[in-house]
Amino acid sequence: YESYRARCLWMLGIIEGARAQYSGSLAYYGQALQIYQALGELDYAATMQHLLADGLGTIGQFPEAWRH
Repeated sequence: YESYRARCLWMLGIIEGARAQYSGSLAYYGQALQIYQALGELDYAATMQHLLADGLGTIGQFPEAWRH
């Protein structure tokens, strides 16, 4: 069920991003990333890293974005 939970967090992140609620979006992506990493789901973890970097860039946090 953890993989499903991570997918739900991912979708919530997309919804928050579409609503321009970037801090909420980033929080959801971060939670999903932790779950995917723990499960060894590296492809999905990489996707979360990309979404985190994109969101951080959107709000002007470029040095932090480059860490993802």
